[in-house]
Amino acid sequence: MDYRDYLCGKVDYFWYKARWDLTEVLLSKVVSKMQAENGKIRILDVGSGTGEEIKIINKFGDVYAVDINEKAVDLIPDEFCTEKKVADACKLPYEDDFFHAIISFDVLEHITEDRKAVLEAHRVLKRGGYLVYAVPCFQWLFSSHDRALGHKRRYSKSGLKSLFDCFTVARFSYWNFLLFVPSAFLRILNKSNDKDKIEYIKMPKFINQLLYLILKLENRLIALDTQLPVGTSIVGYCRK
Repeated sequence: MDYRDYLCGKVDYFWYKARWDLTEVLLSKVVSKMQAENGKIRILDVGSGTGEEIKIINKFGDVYAVDINEKAVDLIPDEFCTEKKVADACKLPYEDDFFHAIISFDVLEHITEDRKAVLEAHRVLKRGGYLVYAVPCFQWLFSSHDRALGHKRRYSKSGLKSLFDCFTVARFSYWNFLLFVPSAFLRILNKSNDKDKIEYIKMPKFINQLLYLILKLENRLIALDTQLPVGTSIVGYCRK
């Protein structure tokens, strides 16, 4: 979770719970394709934020966590990761061909030189390793929420294909399809806000749980390799 989101106290917000569930879905798909060394798979969580998802990633291998925000890194639970470091995604403190997999959820949109970050991920991945990613999509949805979170851009599928052209295989799917209309409406409504703010809708717990279950259904569809037609994010994985 981004440190700015963490300060808003939204750890139980449906979006994050579903995102963590999606992490498990995508990791399950790529880890099954990997050849572990001595029974161990090394996974780098780039832009790990405060590290709520690391407990999930830890089930698949040894987790190395990096984030550029020192305060966020301090909050990452030590018991679930092999190592945590303050580091720039464009200059990772690891040798070539070190990791079997890299997780980069909602990170690239924060980075001015996103191509450089992708090439760094490619460098530290082993041959046959996977980059698992999620990014916001459709630049026309760029709003005060994006600005408040420090986003530089939102992505298109064609833009991502070009960005990931150093990888041999790339899989793409939209995410947040079932909630796309209300989510897009909220973004458009706030596009012209003079004050940048992180947008969260206050809702009863049962509504929050219902929205989580809707997105969890989408995660199951993605697990079955279903290509969702539209969404507010693009998710997937690339193989080196």
